[in-house]
Amino acid sequence: MKKAHLLLLITLVLGSCFPKPEEDTWEFLGLEDKRVYRLVLADSYIYACAGINGLWRKNISESNSEWQYLGMADSNLVNYPSRGVKDIIVNPENTNELLIVFDAVGYETPEVYRSLDSGESWEAADSGLAFYVMDYKQYQRIEKLCYSSDYILAGGSGVYKTYDFGLSWVPASNPQQIGAMECIMVRHQNISDIVWFGGTTAISSVVLGSSIDGGNNWRIYENFGDNELNWGYISSIAIHPTDTNTVYIGIEDKLKKTTNGGNSWVYLYDSNLYSTSLLIDTENENHLWSS
Repeated sequence: MKKAHLLLLITLVLGSCFPKPEEDTWEFLGLEDKRVYRLVLADSYIYACAGINGLWRKNISESNSEWQYLGMADSNLVNYPSRGVKDIIVNPENTNELLIVFDAVGYETPEVYRSLDSGESWEAADSGLAFYVMDYKQYQRIEKLCYSSDYILAGGSGVYKTYDFGLSWVPASNPQQIGAMECIMVRHQNISDIVWFGGTTAISSVVLGSSIDGGNNWRIYENFGDNELNWGYISSIAIHPTDTNTVYIGIEDKLKKTTNGGNSWVYLYDSNLYSTSLLIDTENENHLWSS
């Protein structure tokens, strides 16, 4: 796993100066031989989605705890290092229940799995995601999960919704209404029905959309100045916690911002900043973190 580098962007406050984090402030936690796609904190555990190496977790409340393997590694994907376990949701009401996205090769393997026993066993959570082409069973491509207390959204070739922690899925909207490869889906931290979705198409044109009703209907942004949405892809999204019209996006090596719900956009940073994650500081909303 590559070491993460964090960049603190000071917005709206000109002339501010903050020190760069020092190397010795980081604590190495392991998994150095694995590519980790996402880290999720739940209760006293940190979960690592490690692609073809499966799912791992570590008890961060215990000093010197070891990483625990929770399954779903697939040696058959050795020639596809960017596949495997990519995302996870831990049920906050029962932390033994896990829901993961498994980025498979082809269309004949389920894309979502769930465990009811903390990873001891897994079952395909694909009811409603499967379809048939002639006599061949295929599955919708799912890449991201987005949790709400009432439902979970799954995004990929379309957007789907489950009300029973993956036991069954229904289209959140017309599956052709919005969909993307290498997609990202972000829910507002306080208003669960506000969701933004971004990614790219098979021909590398950008997809960006937002929903205010939990994914049932989408506003699609064809471009936002300079025709930049015609090429490339969205790599990160952050929604302002108190002003829902303010949204930040990472697109290629640039950062852009809207303060009017996507009607117009301005550059925040437009050179050599490839942002894989954006986070607004909860204690100071003028601070935007990027990694």
